Amino acid sequence: MSDERTSVGTVAQFEAWLAASEEELPFDPASGARHLADLFASAERGGADLHDPTGELILWLSRDLARDDGPPSEEYTERLAVLPWYLLFLRSHELWRRSERAVQECWEAVDIAAQRPLGLTTLGSVVDGVLADRRSRRPAPADVLATGIDRAYVAPLRATLDALAERGALDRSAAAALAGVAEDTVALELWLRSLGEAGLARVDDGGLLRPLQVVTDAGGCPPPSTDLVNALVRGIIRAGLWQIVDADAADGLDNLPRATALLMAVIGATDESLFLPGPDDADDPEEGSAELVEHLVERLLSGPEDERLAPFTAEVITVLQAMIRFGVLDEVTLPQGSIAYLAPEPFRHATVQAVSDVTGAVGAPEDLAPWEPVELPFTMREDAGLDLVASFEHDPGVWRRFRILGSGSLASLHAVLQEGFGWRDTRSVLFCTGDGTPRATVRSLLRTFMDPEHAAVVDADALRIGSMLKVAGDELGYRYGEMSNPWRIRVRLERVMTGIKDPLTWLDRAGDAPAEPTRIGESLQARLPEGMTIPAELEAAWAFMESKRWAMATDDGTRLVAPGPPHARPAIVFSDGLTLLDRYEESSPVLARTLPIAGTSLDTRFALWLDDDGLTKVVAFMPDGGASLIGSPLDLLRLAAIGYQQIAPDELGQPPQHPEAVAGMAEFRGWLRSQLGADVPELWGRLGNDEVTAWVAAQGGDRSRSD
Repeated sequence: MSDERTSVGTVAQFEAWLAASEEELPFDPASGARHLADLFASAERGGADLHDPTGELILWLSRDLARDDGPPSEEYTERLAVLPWYLLFLRSHELWRRSERAVQECWEAVDIAAQRPLGLTTLGSVVDGVLADRRSRRPAPADVLATGIDRAYVAPLRATLDALAERGALDRSAAAALAGVAEDTVALELWLRSLGEAGLARVDDGGLLRPLQVVTDAGGCPPPSTDLVNALVRGIIRAGLWQIVDADAADGLDNLPRATALLMAVIGATDESLFLPGPDDADDPEEGSAELVEHLVERLLSGPEDERLAPFTAEVITVLQAMIRFGVLDEVTLPQGSIAYLAPEPFRHATVQAVSDVTGAVGAPEDLAPWEPVELPFTMREDAGLDLVASFEHDPGVWRRFRILGSGSLASLHAVLQEGFGWRDTRSVLFCTGDGTPRATVRSLLRTFMDPEHAAVVDADALRIGSMLKVAGDELGYRYGEMSNPWRIRVRLERVMTGIKDPLTWLDRAGDAPAEPTRIGESLQARLPEGMTIPAELEAAWAFMESKRWAMATDDGTRLVAPGPPHARPAIVFSDGLTLLDRYEESSPVLARTLPIAGTSLDTRFALWLDDDGLTKVVAFMPDGGASLIGSPLDLLRLAAIGYQQIAPDELGQPPQHPEAVAGMAEFRGWLRSQLGADVPELWGRLGNDEVTAWVAAQGGDRSRSD
């Protein structure tokens, strides 16, 4: 392992980074480094590596710090403050090897951990077992969403968040009315607090409920999603637990009996067997949630008269009934007639997570689940070769067969598949397990994978092929162009051989893979005027530009490709986001026969044009409203390759004035000569009036002339 991947090396880098920071730090660099070293040691004690954190690991570390025999609160706060700075350090050094989804889960965990848990190391072996078991059993996202969109909180959530987006704030009376509960009730307090716990809204110092950014951005209630359901379920459970824990004990009695009773009732809501008689104990009666609460209060509240039990029990039951009111718990009749408050199966994982958030209890003290390292075990010999067959899911008749070292990374397999199918590696890529679970992508794309199903996606360069394909018959899914209608490839392991030296051997091939259209060509295809097609020479040139990485996408999704690198400042940039609607009325015949495909910084736009004979030519539409014929699509490519930085009257008609632009187009000029047999002139003549000028003027609808 390199020094950068050891805790000692990372801590030293972190301290140096803090020392060089101009930001105001909540600790000095030496203290920050010491705390980070302690956090690394804590993670290692739980079997995890803080180099590749997950939200689950962040929460586990906060609970580890909050154990009964842990550091005092001040040190907890300072040590916890190191975590967000460490996450920023990972980001600034491009050290994340997990998807953006996993990164965001780390930030959410830091926010949760900022509220120090109670520090309960254990709740007893049976209850700890329930916690550990439920935390390790994640429900399918589809099941969570299917259950969540039909619960009692849906209507008040939509009404409240939509009103917040419209009005900006709600007082208690308005919030109560929208939630369908009375003012000054436990249900309203739980509802308001749960919106804050779920990251949707907060009650300000003046008592007004105000929306948080996610609601403002969505213009009201965010669209239904597994994330939203889990956040709300977790928020309502946390709100109820904290409501009891933080409650003022007006009667002078300790809150512990109340909090413990509610806590056990909530844990019982995730496993009904806690309410049922023991299988080996005939004297163990079935009891419902209310009986469990009363039993615990009686045991934990030392020496009260019977009449003092009722208010304690009623307070806890009121919170549980508020959870039922908002749909995270259901009233269920047990076999012998007792009534238990149970969470629907898809909600039980989020419910147990909420218990862990508040208490710090994660099962037994050493439990850390489900942290999974980025690297997976590799048990093959280093010289093991894998015979693989890669075929289209929709057309198994197109396939590639090759032998590759199992010790190679998935990133190297990605490169082989690109070569084998003749693609240019210009699109998003995703590896999936045999059952379709997203698992890896190339490192440069990790930030683009943000959906809930991408939580397990990691750097493809960190996973070996032989860690995923181990025995004959194992399969991987490979999706190229994942963000839009991808090519889907199945990669199947046929056999494992040893003593292989060559990293790659092509065995045989079958069929021709479909040509990969350019991204810009795909986009423009949908806007072609009737009778027009994308000229083959343009599509070939765009493919070359994409392969050279002379391409980008703007924030609004517009695709741009250029005939040279950005530093050369090419005059002509091809784009799928151009229009002539600002120059011609929508009814103008000009628009029916043209498609803008390129532009300049001075706003000259080049468009494909169908002439009267049905031939596709290129027209330059000038900023002053004039139009001139450039020639064929190949002529446009020749003009783009000369090396102008502007297409303007004072530049055309003479050689380019900027040597760096001419040099920057050299590679594209060479490609035009070798691939299309096109010579590029040293200069381009001035544009003037021609048949296109007259045709455009005769069509009418020119906005500049109508003003």
